[in-house]
Amino acid sequence: MATRRLTSGACALARGSQRGSRWAAAIYYVGRLEQLAVPSYTRTDARAEFALTRQLSLIGVGQNLFDRTHREFQTISPIATEVPRSVRADLRWKF
Repeated sequence: MATRRLTSGACALARGSQRGSRWAAAIYYVGRLEQLAVPSYTRTDARAEFALTRQLSLIGVGQNLFDRTHREFQTISPIATEVPRSVRADLRWKF
């Protein structure tokens, strides 16, 4: 019997909306890239949007929430880079 290893994938953990707000969370897994010395990693992201008015929303986004950094490979360069945790807030105006 052959066994298969998971090399990469994504899973939407949760998604919802209620009274003018929407939110979502996801987990991403990337397998080890031996040739580039990039270890496997798991990244957790979250996003929430709150309607302030009919036209204006406040959005909060967090990426790589549980690790300070993770090593990632960029296709334009053969050198792996450290991708930091990030958090940001956006305002969306619909017109």
